[in-house]
Amino acid sequence: LGHRRLSILDPTHGQHPIPNEDGSIQAIHNGEIYNTPRLKEELESFGHTFRSRCDTEIVAHGYEQWGMELLPRLEGMFAIAIWDKAQKELILARDWLGQKPIYYAETRAGLIFGSEVKALFASGLLTPTIDMQSLSHYMGLRYLPGEGTFFEGIKKVAPAHVLRVTATERETTRLWTPDYTQKHRMNEGEIINALDE
Repeated sequence: LGHRRLSILDPTHGQHPIPNEDGSIQAIHNGEIYNTPRLKEELESFGHTFRSRCDTEIVAHGYEQWGMELLPRLEGMFAIAIWDKAQKELILARDWLGQKPIYYAETRAGLIFGSEVKALFASGLLTPTIDMQSLSHYMGLRYLPGEGTFFEGIKKVAPAHVLRVTATERETTRLWTPDYTQKHRMNEGEIINALDE
């Protein structure tokens, strides 16, 4: 995993990728995990030790502790990549509303990914070719639905989805769906407070 980091939290000790204690889990992430203090406290109660104040370290230890169950626990905006050495699998996960992107492509050298399309082109493994169907969608809808991008062969992990990658399979799973079934009777003040929350 390679990562160019905007160093905000713990610039000295937060270099990516960030491992768990034995290095069997490696994590990189773009964004911010808002409930880091609570998750860190919980993980420390299980015996995990932290070497930084970087929220990405929560991902490495949390995945070691809970596996895929870590992802629904995260609150924030994020694009995450986790390498599980023992299982030999890569996990790419995106936040619930898709604030942070992850683009990926299958190439002759294998799957490549990045937070920007230009990172994939910089690999030299892809030639930029416009995807005319995606362009048509954008002209009609003013956005690109699902996994589409403007370039042939490049997809994006959809919001609230995770892509599990092994040597032989690619599996996409939806992590979250809004629940519109609950009916609430609230006054205007309660609605504003709930929206803020």
